[in-house]
Amino acid sequence: MSKLTTAQMIEILETNKISECTPEQKEQVMAFAFGEEFVESDNKGDKETYEEYDHKFLVQWVEGYGDVKPQVVRMSEMENNDDWGLDSQFLSILYHSKEGEEISYADPSGIVIFQKAPKI
Repeated sequence: MSKLTTAQMIEILETNKISECTPEQKEQVMAFAFGEEFVESDNKGDKETYEEYDHKFLVQWVEGYGDVKPQVVRMSEMENNDDWGLDSQFLSILYHSKEGEEISYADPSGIVIFQKAPKI
C-alpha cells in the first residue's frame, strides 16, 4: 500500500472523492482528517475533548496581505474568531499537524503559512 501525501489527502477531502478511494486510502484520509484516536473510537456521536492544550501557531502572511508581521496565534482564537474565516476541515488539519510542520492556506486574498509551535 502506498501512503498518500498530505496534498493528496487534502485534495480528496476538498473534492469529496473519498468514495472513490480504496479501503486503505479511506483509512489514511479519515485518520488524517479526524485523528487516529477518533477513528479507532467506538464513540463517534458525542463531542469529546481529546486534549486540553491550546496549540499555538506562528502565522506568516506571505503573499497578498501587505506588510502584516508574523505573529503567534492560539488555536482557540482561530476557532472562535470569525475574522479568521477558517473552515472546520482546515482547523482539523492544523490541530492534527506535527510540531514544526508548516501548513499553507490560500484564499482569494493571498497565502498564509501556519507553523505549529512546540509545547512548552
